[in-house]
Amino acid sequence: MSKKTTGIIAGAAGAALLLAGGTFALWEGEAFVSNDDLVAGNLEIEFADNTWWDVSDDRTDDPHQIMLESFRIIPGDDIRGIAEFKAALEGDNMVAGLNYVLSGFEPPFFSKVDGLTTLISFEYFDGTDWVLLDDNVAGLGAGPFYFASEDNSNNMNVTLPTLPTELPADPNVRLVIDIKADDSGVFTGVAHVADYEVSLTQTRDAGVGGGYIP
Repeated sequence: MSKKTTGIIAGAAGAALLLAGGTFALWEGEAFVSNDDLVAGNLEIEFADNTWWDVSDDRTDDPHQIMLESFRIIPGDDIRGIAEFKAALEGDNMVAGLNYVLSGFEPPFFSKVDGLTTLISFEYFDGTDWVLLDDNVAGLGAGPFYFASEDNSNNMNVTLPTLPTELPADPNVRLVIDIKADDSGVFTGVAHVADYEVSLTQTRDAGVGGGYIP
């Protein structure tokens, strides 16, 4: 037998040894991805309280809580209604507008009575103080005022105030209605305060801030 033939046989024997004990197949492996959940964000607003106060500068006990239906306003009085709410936002891209909605009334939603001036404002609690968002003469339409969720990861181009991801223990937004009677003159009539509600509505409109492209 030639050296060349012997080499071929030896090579064949070597291959047989590698295959001994099973078949030869393409390799494969497995890796498992953890079972993560996709969780929806949240938008929530809840009524907390509604109170009325006599905040006239010349009262020694200013502010003094009143019952609106039994209070009799006179020239020089200044009264304030505060409707408090708890609000929460959650979502990496969550932005929402805070506004008030009147139930069945067209602005101005206070019946016109000579000698009365009304002012509406929104405030939010920043963790330390109540911060004024805006004010206006009744009927001009305050808001909407925009908030980002506390976990919004792109609240940068126009930084918005934030709301927590869960409803807080205490109110964090409020609607304030100031009614002031002129110091001089005599007025008669009944001012009707309309029913109203406060809304919190998600938006993705450009230009409102919170990470959206203007």
